[in-house]
Amino acid sequence: GSLLSWGLITNSGIASAPFLSSVVLCVMYASFCRPLPSSFGRAYSGRSGATIQRRSDAALAFLFVLVTPTLTYVAAHNETIFSWVHAWSIVLLSSMPLLCMSALPKGLWWLGGSGAASACKRVLVLVG
Repeated sequence: GSLLSWGLITNSGIASAPFLSSVVLCVMYASFCRPLPSSFGRAYSGRSGATIQRRSDAALAFLFVLVTPTLTYVAAHNETIFSWVHAWSIVLLSSMPLLCMSALPKGLWWLGGSGAASACKRVLVLVG
């Protein structure tokens, strides 16, 4: 995360780095954090529902994608953070990844399939 942020700051400048970081982290979440079937789980345990990552890994990655770009923005603009432009940028940086991950098929698979999890997913889409 920090290496990605520093690389984007170096290449694109401090003003756009958190927004680009948000896009890159959303793409990485879509590529690596959705449930991938484990070939070892089928071969050795006979379970067809085994995945490579655990639910806690995906939840931690979700929080990382939500928090890292926003914290990078706050750290870069900490002197003048209390203005409307920065407030709207923070709202955008917080809601865009949330909406993106909520709209992905199996994007929030780690919440489970219960009724409470479905309600939580609907709320996340509405908030995002």
